[in-house]
Amino acid sequence: MDKKGAEKKDAKPKQEKQAPAKEEKKEETAEERRQKAEREELKAEKKLHKKEHQKHLHEAHAAGNVMDDLSKKQVFKKYTYRGNDIGKLLDMNMDEMSKQLRSRQRRRLRRKMGAKYGRFIKKLIDVKKETKPGEKPAPVKTHLRNCIVLPSMVQSIVNIHNGKGYNSIEVKPEMIGYYLGEFAMTYKRVSHGRPGVGATHSSKFVPIK
Repeated sequence: MDKKGAEKKDAKPKQEKQAPAKEEKKEETAEERRQKAEREELKAEKKLHKKEHQKHLHEAHAAGNVMDDLSKKQVFKKYTYRGNDIGKLLDMNMDEMSKQLRSRQRRRLRRKMGAKYGRFIKKLIDVKKETKPGEKPAPVKTHLRNCIVLPSMVQSIVNIHNGKGYNSIEVKPEMIGYYLGEFAMTYKRVSHGRPGVGATHSSKFVPIK
């Protein structure tokens, strides 16, 4: 009897211990349901964000492909003189180069330019060689307004005399075949103001205030 009574006593507290555990489980399940609902909402939001992000990436990628196609189709304009680029013009000797120019300049080159023109062009080339990469060459002064612009003079800076001072000009490929004097005007636009006293016959009698 003592053993049975002891077993019964042991069984009762076990039942008492298990009862509150069931109640705790019920409370946890309610919390879990709420947490699950929150998790599902977060997952749905993440899916929406992911879809929007993928859509944005797809649009950006499509736009990039369009730009690549345009860049492939676009032909960048290169300067050519009578169908020859700058590299070919620089490789030509004076006789070959003269054939590319207009008749007046061609005749001038055939008759050979003076020594002063040769010294001027050589000075421009030497200054370009001395300049560091990324910097502009030092300007070279000249009075030779009738000097023909040649390919070897491109990218040089020339101070051309205009009769009173010097005009600083950077030689560009589009200037080949022209004269230096065409880029340094010898006169300025005149803007006339009011006539002064004594300029005309009637102005002599205008009272001075």
